[in-house]
Amino acid sequence: VVISIKDTGTGIDPGILPRLFTRFATKSFAGTGLGLYISKSIVEAHGGKIGAENNSDGRGATFAFSLPLIIQQDRRQESMAINTTAGATMVNDIEERIKFHKTKIKRIFLVDDDYDHTITFKVGLELAGFEVDTYNDSAIALSNFKPDYYDLLLIDIKMPKIDGFELYERIRKIDDKVKVWFITAYEVYYKTLTEVSSKSKEETLLDRFIQKPIEINNLVKQIKSELD
Repeated sequence: VVISIKDTGTGIDPGILPRLFTRFATKSFAGTGLGLYISKSIVEAHGGKIGAENNSDGRGATFAFSLPLIIQQDRRQESMAINTTAGATMVNDIEERIKFHKTKIKRIFLVDDDYDHTITFKVGLELAGFEVDTYNDSAIALSNFKPDYYDLLLIDIKMPKIDGFELYERIRKIDDKVKVWFITAYEVYYKTLTEVSSKSKEETLLDRFIQKPIEINNLVKQIKSELD
């Protein structure tokens, strides 16, 4: 299915069009500059595509997105199909979905002092089926952490008050089973991460380093691979 919205405004600056759906491309106008980026993440998470172009008459622009459409079969046809190979395949698929939904929802504890990052990650991860609690203040995050509740810590490194490494060490004192991934845009922290890793007897923290920026889809794939 394709949904399009057409307006008659001033249109889009041709210089911005190629990067319209990237982070902060339109921040100079208003808001956080993440609206279209998040929209793209949501559409792609559902297997769709999104785009925009200026109208040919020179007035306004058109935004459109597509999503895959699953058409349900007639119930009588489904009943007949149960006795066929296709029907058996359908039953297996239903059973797999039931197993998935019976699985415990994975909980993620996300801490990043950048509000834009937390909201973007939260939207993408929740669309993928995770439960996400977010904090922009590491001290508040620590005071609200619940031992034996979360499956994964997703922690920014450079933060005021309590940095990511210290936050992790404090959390480990009350929950030594929870897994962790550090996220940062600063290469300099890789050296520090190496030093912290050498002190850890239970896991290699170098395998827990995520470089910003990272596409939401890639982040979801990594976390699913970790927690499935």
